[in-house]
Amino acid sequence: MSRGKLSIISCEAGKYFADSIAEALKKLRPEQEFRLVETKEETFANGEIKIVIEKSIRGNDVYIVQCMENPHNPKSINDRLMAMFSAVDAARRAGAAYVNLIVPCYPYARQEKKKSREPITASLIANLLEHLSLNSIITLDVHADAITGFFRTSDFINLFAADHILDYFKNHYSNYLSELVVVSPDTGGVPRARFYARKLNAGLAMMNKERDYSAVNVVDKVTLIGDVSGKNVLIVDDIVDTGGTMINVIDELKKQGAKEIIVACTFPLMNGDCINHFHEFYKNQQIKAVIGTDSVYHNKKFFELYPWYKEVNIAPLFAKIINTINLRMPISDIVSKR
Repeated sequence: MSRGKLSIISCEAGKYFADSIAEALKKLRPEQEFRLVETKEETFANGEIKIVIEKSIRGNDVYIVQCMENPHNPKSINDRLMAMFSAVDAARRAGAAYVNLIVPCYPYARQEKKKSREPITASLIANLLEHLSLNSIITLDVHADAITGFFRTSDFINLFAADHILDYFKNHYSNYLSELVVVSPDTGGVPRARFYARKLNAGLAMMNKERDYSAVNVVDKVTLIGDVSGKNVLIVDDIVDTGGTMINVIDELKKQGAKEIIVACTFPLMNGDCINHFHEFYKNQQIKAVIGTDSVYHNKKFFELYPWYKEVNIAPLFAKIINTINLRMPISDIVSKR
């Protein structure tokens, strides 16, 4: 039994992903109606942001799409966060029966624990979202499992990109499988790397990372634990931001005799000089490719400039969970565990 008419709306930065979800939904439910409702995102002279929903959504099962990481959108992550809050409040005030949030990259996920006199901002975001009476928050590869415990009233659904990335890797790099080692760039990512290694019947290695905590995004040293000599390597991570860790890891793997290296990540943010570093690695044949998902938007020109970047379409996974929830069916088969 359906929860009511299904409507999808988006903030400005999430529009590309909402469109992709809508295309996938058309294939999943060709005979069941759903709407992609237009919104208008207004920015005042002083920086205030307002979302206006263009059509009635009263009584609907509404899914709001916002992408926090969009390098081609000029607005900051904080602007996008405020737009997201505005969209949720607008949907509630417009009489939506159910309001659900699609936010592939959970905001401030790297601030999930206290180290000294610091905030736990990931928890603050959870408190603000629950105050808006969301029925569910659907995200992807949340950076820290602790975040799932910050939600007490809203249903927190964490999806995994691994199966989609694995399918892409096996379809396009099957010749690497016989001599493959999966590498985690740090100790925290070992469970993820172990999952990939098991699915690919590959070896497993990891890096021990020594970080300089006096500066942001600075890694002093990485040390390999395992053997990659004469092997192809798949490095798996959730977020590639400035690429500081990844650059050191690739350098060390090459020193240790690795052959072809491929990087796979869920969120290819690639800020700062990261893209330039990857491009140099590619030209010098130090990496074969970087595989990311469309949870982070990159335009057509980006693909033309950087042939080493390969994208996995993750929107069908979100379309599947939206359709399943709307039809009031179990989601356990979709929310698979690593």
